[in-house]
Amino acid sequence: MSLLPDIPGTHPGGNLGAYADLCKRRWLVFLLCLSAGFASGAALLWLIPPSYTATAEVLVVPTGVRDEVTPVTARFREPLNLDTQARIAQSAAVAHRAEAMLGSGPDTEPASIEVTVPPNSSILSISATAASPRLAAAQAQAYAEAYLAHRAQEARRDLDLQIRAVAARIRQVSAELNASLAALPGMAKGSAEYAMALRRQRVMTRQIHDLTLKHDALKTVTVGSGSVITNAVPPSAPSTPRLPLYLGSGVMLGLLAGAVGAVARDRLDTRLRSSRDVERLTGTTVLAELPVDRDGTIVDITRKRHEQTALRELAAALLASSTGDHLLLRPVGEPCDVHELAVTLRPVLDPVNLLTGDDLHDLVRAQSALLVIAPFTPASEVTSAIRSLIRHGTRVLGAVMLCPRRRPRSRRDASRPGRSRQATARPSARPYSTPDYSEPDYHDRGYPDPDYPAYHPDPVYPDPAPDLLVAPSPTARSRRFAPSPDTAPLHMLRPRDRTADGR
Repeated sequence: MSLLPDIPGTHPGGNLGAYADLCKRRWLVFLLCLSAGFASGAALLWLIPPSYTATAEVLVVPTGVRDEVTPVTARFREPLNLDTQARIAQSAAVAHRAEAMLGSGPDTEPASIEVTVPPNSSILSISATAASPRLAAAQAQAYAEAYLAHRAQEARRDLDLQIRAVAARIRQVSAELNASLAALPGMAKGSAEYAMALRRQRVMTRQIHDLTLKHDALKTVTVGSGSVITNAVPPSAPSTPRLPLYLGSGVMLGLLAGAVGAVARDRLDTRLRSSRDVERLTGTTVLAELPVDRDGTIVDITRKRHEQTALRELAAALLASSTGDHLLLRPVGEPCDVHELAVTLRPVLDPVNLLTGDDLHDLVRAQSALLVIAPFTPASEVTSAIRSLIRHGTRVLGAVMLCPRRRPRSRRDASRPGRSRQATARPSARPYSTPDYSEPDYHDRGYPDPDYPAYHPDPVYPDPAPDLLVAPSPTARSRRFAPSPDTAPLHMLRPRDRTADGR
């Protein structure tokens, strides 16, 4: 929510503590997203079938025929271009040869092969991934052997082509030499033609000699393609899915989604649920928190001790501030009833006149205002109310936050199951002191006279307005004793105990 310029408020900035408070406020959204991410990772881990990876290592050596020589640099430490050999190992020709070695049919799925080159080495790592460990090891081993066989076959084919080419050249030169020798007797000795024919014969003889040497060298070449230095073995554990990868990714995505969802929820949902939300979104100080019913009526504000303390702090804050002659109780949100709060505070704040807004002239006469905010009220309504009061010259002292009352839990007697609490509970002590009976032998008889209520009726005392400025006793009082006239609120005392002289 973007607040107005004249309404102060705080939003999380670059401080990590602010974001931690935001996640605490929206812990439900954060926890749901985190749980969803973890559950997604676990579901993928459960649904994805396991796969196994086996690796075979092949040492690649020069064949001795015609290799693709690469200049030795900082990146290529070997004369062979292993990147090219890695692509050859994944070619279709090697795949067909490996399938023929495995004996796979047309319905068999193609193998998943990955070839890597370790740095500064002449080794190819051929890895195969399959659904079973034995199939993965068989495919990796088959591809390694198929690559070496393909490399050796290509080297022999190149060697045969070279031998055939050299032999054909020898036959061609030999035929030319024979033709030159046959034409030499018919030429005159010492002529230019005779000299050129002799020179041509010497050149062809030298060519035949060189070609014969090369042919013999090719005949003795040993073709080498490499060897399998590490055979593929069936892996003992699946390579995928990986538990840390899937669960960690799910948790991280859940954390990210939870943080984004918490920020979005905090920005879009501006309903006020507690005093911290009021102070954070509107910048208004909350003086007290009071419980309310569903219809917005303040309940039991003078019965419980912590509620009496809240009322005492509220009354003390209002008395300490300069409220003026007229104080307006401004309700914000629905439902919200301020009449009971006004009745409770009126005798304490006397002679300040409390206004509830029922009269049209209340806003004109009010010099200060106290906001009474209903639960789940949007922050925009509070800011609108503050702006309206400031525009009319009314000073806002603070706010009272109304919180929904929690339903009391049903307490059952655990000593005797199946028996109601009324049958086992002890009768509670009377909150008033025991009356002084005129008959001296009343306690000795053990049971009151049947006609005693006729001439000694129980006194009925009205409930006066509570004295909020009298602090309750800090020590716990026993039920068997009457409240002390020095520390108890006025509505808990009998009329004859209100003053020191008994009036």
